[in-house]
Amino acid sequence: MAAATKQDIANAIAQGAEIVGDSAAIAAPILSVYNPVAGAALAAFAPLAEKFIVTEAGIFIQYKAMTVDEQKAALTASKF
Repeated sequence: MAAATKQDIANAIAQGAEIVGDSAAIAAPILSVYNPVAGAALAAFAPLAEKFIVTEAGIFIQYKAMTVDEQKAALTASKF
């Protein structure tokens, strides 16, 4: 689901969705409406994720192939 709109993501989450890491920043607040914990997880893991599969039952995260140092750098860079 690359370059999806907010409405596309909201509709997909209701049906079960695959969200690429780049769309996670858009999807996290929308998902938080349905499930605050899942929305927070989506936002927190976005820098490390290749894609998320989100359903009403839960989230599956497929991580990017990264070294530990790359993971640390990605998480540090994502802090605000």
